[in-house]
Amino acid sequence: MYLSDAELVERHLPGDVAERSTPAERQAWIEAASAQADGYLRRAGYTLPLASVTEDLKSAVGQIAAYNLAVKLGLLPEPAAQSALYLGHKAAVEWLKGVGNGSVTLLVEGAEPGETPNAAPLVATQPRRDW
Repeated sequence: MYLSDAELVERHLPGDVAERSTPAERQAWIEAASAQADGYLRRAGYTLPLASVTEDLKSAVGQIAAYNLAVKLGLLPEPAAQSALYLGHKAAVEWLKGVGNGSVTLLVEGAEPGETPNAAPLVATQPRRDW
């Protein structure tokens, strides 16, 4: 797991979600979000478990866990598409997709230079083709 219960509560959960959820529920969603992140990390070629966890990875896992917990408890603000929880979840998934496809490099603390895996080459064209 990439995040503790205390970190989820302090950094990512609105007060009502923290109050109405149990530590066991929060733990389950942290585990689910961590497993989701592992899928993207594996695709990018990282060896799991990671030696250390960076703040950007903790943030992504926290955003995903917070959103899923709020949805499960029926506490997602309306309109959902404009809520901070939804927007944070969406940004976290996009960031993880970037890690998975190699366009975002996860800086693993303690890794030697050159050890950070690259999933695919980056290609640039002029003009941009956006594909």
